[in-house]
Amino acid sequence: MPVKLPPLNWLRTFEVAARELNFTVAARELNMTQSAVSQQIRLLEDNLGEPLFNRMPRQISLTKRGRAYLPVVQGALQELQRGTSDIFSPLKDGEVTIEVNTAFGILWLAPRIKKFTDEYPGLSLRIINANWDSEFTAGTAELSLRHGTGDWPELDFTRLITPRLRPYCSPQMAAEINRTADVLNWPLLNVIGNQQNWHAWLAQYGLQHEEQPLIHKMDSAATTVAMAVADCGICLSYDEIVAPQVAAGQLVAPLEDYVGSTESYYLTHRQDSPLSKAAKVFKAWLLEAVS
Repeated sequence: MPVKLPPLNWLRTFEVAARELNFTVAARELNMTQSAVSQQIRLLEDNLGEPLFNRMPRQISLTKRGRAYLPVVQGALQELQRGTSDIFSPLKDGEVTIEVNTAFGILWLAPRIKKFTDEYPGLSLRIINANWDSEFTAGTAELSLRHGTGDWPELDFTRLITPRLRPYCSPQMAAEINRTADVLNWPLLNVIGNQQNWHAWLAQYGLQHEEQPLIHKMDSAATTVAMAVADCGICLSYDEIVAPQVAAGQLVAPLEDYVGSTESYYLTHRQDSPLSKAAKVFKAWLLEAVS
């Protein structure tokens, strides 16, 4: 026989107490007495037939079953909150959490986000920066804007940027570049971790056997672009990413020599979790903005 589903208030109390690992702090957050928190936890444990907390003189900790149960309860409460908001809250009260690749957030999203906030002034955005796949967390954000090859079998993903790169530099530096080999006269700016970089570009145009150029390495494309604007070298970038800097006269593409990229920027979200109304609105706006 399945275990009877506990009352919702017991589960909410367990979630807060397990998250804080302190019944007194949980009582304060829940606007309850400490004894009421302790009683509800006891009732929940009796209902489930097993202890969820190890109780020590000055601290508590989760049992093995308690640790396993916590993400289940948290996920259920989040889905209940999201579903309630979707059905009963007006769109103007919504909030969407988005994890954003740092470079995409700085270079592409930030210059355009005012168009979204003007169109949906009541929607709240919670933007969290991340660079590497390991930094993108599971479940805390409805949408993710990430850079990679699109190899995420557990995610729905849509490519946002044309997968090709070409050199960009300051107008002053561009005035000295008349042919492909001229890039070797200047420092080159590489993004650590990108599969297509200056080595691939030089090889494609037959320059891999020339004298090795000076190459600086950064862990974010935002830094390479900022350094190129500051006349520190030549970066490789997607046209769409540096469009604001080009429009402002800060960057110039001195050559039409592209290299194809196996990577791009993608909009992703989990396949097993429906999007909230706010997330659907942001997704629709983003896909229209890149089209």
